[in-house]
Amino acid sequence: MNVPTGLLPGAYLWLAHLLYAACLLYTLYRAPWRRLERGSMQNVFMVAVVFVALLWQLDVSLLAGVSLHYLGATALALLFGWELGIVAVTLAMIGHTHFSPAGWEAFSLNVLVVGVAPVLVSYAVHAFVRDRLPHNFFVYLFLGAYLGGAMAMASMVLLSYGVMSLSGLYESAQLSRQLLPYLPLMMFPEAFINGLLITALVMLRPEWVATFDDETYIHGK
Repeated sequence: MNVPTGLLPGAYLWLAHLLYAACLLYTLYRAPWRRLERGSMQNVFMVAVVFVALLWQLDVSLLAGVSLHYLGATALALLFGWELGIVAVTLAMIGHTHFSPAGWEAFSLNVLVVGVAPVLVSYAVHAFVRDRLPHNFFVYLFLGAYLGGAMAMASMVLLSYGVMSLSGLYESAQLSRQLLPYLPLMMFPEAFINGLLITALVMLRPEWVATFDDETYIHGK
């Protein structure tokens, strides 16, 4: 969801600013910055940010002033972990906002809904798979990457529905008719995009994927 400045009440935007500021400060404090010092990881990180920012430009307007697009958040969460994933979506949203009509006043709300929440949901799915299920290559891919991508998109659409409904921007009945029917249509390609990217990377450059380990998921299986 990308909501332009002026559609939502100012109170919602200020609340989003406060939540995002707290989240970003905590993330910057916890982020494993040394991970970016390994090999070419800084270049990988910046390429990933640019890729996601460009992906977000391919949006579809469903309601007046509101658009949906694919996320790429699951790939970021699995590549870099949730902390650096949030940093990455922040940088991507800066680029996206600069080239879109959304406006800077809605920046915090948009990055929370489009970036932060999907990254956290994606990493939560990965953590559940890692801690509760067998350490298997296909479990990691199909549940952590493909299912994680679908759940990330679901979180974005449902959170968008909640924000617009509670703010009074649109009535719940209108949102149910014009937004929710697109949920399964968005979930499947989002799962495919993220799953395909992570599959290719763990096969070709597993050292780039912070959440993947050959010894854990392949050797001895």
